[in-house]
Amino acid sequence: TPKPSRAHVREECRFIRPSAEKILEAVSLEWGVPIRAFVDGHRGEKNLARKVALWSLRQFGDYTYRQIADVVSLGSERTVGWACDEIKREARSNRLLQRRLRAIDERISQQRT
Repeated sequence: TPKPSRAHVREECRFIRPSAEKILEAVSLEWGVPIRAFVDGHRGEKNLARKVALWSLRQFGDYTYRQIADVVSLGSERTVGWACDEIKREARSNRLLQRRLRAIDERISQQRT
């Protein structure tokens, strides 16, 4: 049997993936910043939380870069890709970040059940 296309798989995932709102809520709780901070985009700790929010939407929700850019009012989907790469790279060596990403995953999993 032929393998389903990436577009087909993404379409099917749409029905089981957590909503963008649920993902942003989990990141907001873990980071202690309001969801609005993900849309406003400031430098510093809130900016790290925003990058984590972008990464989490991609990782846990399988949203496209364009969909994520629309959710957080970014003009460029390239910015989303850059932020996701930054978090992926940072998580390789930062154990605290790894723990926080796991905590977000657990919050999202609890919300699904």
